[in-house]
Amino acid sequence: MCKKAPLWHWVILYAFLFLICTQLAACLPVHHPADTYARFPLPTSTKRLNLRETSADLHPTITPITHDIQATHPVPLPEMCSDIASKVRITYVTFEENNDNKLVGSSMYFLDPPYITPHQIYTSNNGETINVSNLQPVLWTNDLQKVSFSVSSGDTSRSVYVYDDATKNVLPVLTSINSEYQVIFPRFSWDPTEKWLSVLIDEGYAIQSHIINVNTGETTILNYQSQEQVLAWHPLHAGEFITMSYPDFPNEDKVVIALRVLGQETPVKTFIFPDGYTILMDWRRSFFSISPDGNLAVFKSQTVPIGTSSLPIYLFLTLDTGEWAEYLPQQEISVTPFWSSDNRYLTFSSKTGLQILDVTEHHLINIPSNVTAKPLAWLSNRLVFENSHKVYSISPRRPETLCLIQDISAIVSNISPLFWINILPEWR
Repeated sequence: MCKKAPLWHWVILYAFLFLICTQLAACLPVHHPADTYARFPLPTSTKRLNLRETSADLHPTITPITHDIQATHPVPLPEMCSDIASKVRITYVTFEENNDNKLVGSSMYFLDPPYITPHQIYTSNNGETINVSNLQPVLWTNDLQKVSFSVSSGDTSRSVYVYDDATKNVLPVLTSINSEYQVIFPRFSWDPTEKWLSVLIDEGYAIQSHIINVNTGETTILNYQSQEQVLAWHPLHAGEFITMSYPDFPNEDKVVIALRVLGQETPVKTFIFPDGYTILMDWRRSFFSISPDGNLAVFKSQTVPIGTSSLPIYLFLTLDTGEWAEYLPQQEISVTPFWSSDNRYLTFSSKTGLQILDVTEHHLINIPSNVTAKPLAWLSNRLVFENSHKVYSISPRRPETLCLIQDISAIVSNISPLFWINILPEWR
């Protein structure tokens, strides 16, 4: 007959086994959950309109950085960024007030490196005021030789002026505009030859569209009844431009896109917006863009009648074939004019910062930036943008590598808060 072990023997045995298990567990590798990136359903559907459905894989995106962007750029710059140099032009406007806080004058200047001596563009007089806003920007030509801007003459009228840096002259190109109207310079206002300027006059309920030869003063006014307006100049073909119009205006459900040539009444091509869609037009935020080869146009749109979702739909039009494609990013983004030179990447802005759309694979790449970031140009297939008074470059293929190109915070701290940045031509 077996004798039962005393209780204290079992206590010692259990303690010994517990000690052994603890030591073994300490030797085993600990598996932490892998780092993950935010994923968006991009796109929920990507399809060619009126054709069969196509599917697209989900792609990861880089999570936006929300802390101070100054801490994210490498120091010193990585080798892959050392061959990129950039200098910028800073244009700004100053205002003068009297003792009653009434505007009595304004002046416009630009600064080039080494940012010591400002160059005066224009100084108002006799109660004039330079107009600057989201709708009335200071818009330079691509070679930074001419700049367009508008001026108010008291409470009576507005005028459009062009400053030519080669001659140092300021010329009025459009005058006697009703002071209650807004003057709009879309980002594609200047044609590639930089002698034709498109200007929109927003009457609040309708728009006038003017095309002006700044050298001769020759002016073309587009069809007011259908609200035809210039969207862009063809990037490669001089004299060609793209318009949109509403044949049934004031009903804006039907939209016609046309490829036109200066001096010709009949469009080269016309494209009818797909049934059930209309343009989501807002000049304060970009709603249109065209690729550098002039073949792919992008429109921010919405369904008609407006669906339950408030999110926009992006329609891509291939001008060569007339084929439409739909893109649904499932978030609010705004198109910008900034494309990579290979036509593959398009820059968007959003409430979280800048994003880059890979047009080939249909996925968005988030860029470390904030809501105030502004794209400036593409250099060597890298996006150059300004964020918190610093100029950065970033590659969509390596979005985790952010390069600081130029810090302009010391420069802009001494000038008006109303300023614009342009990349100098020799660095493009």
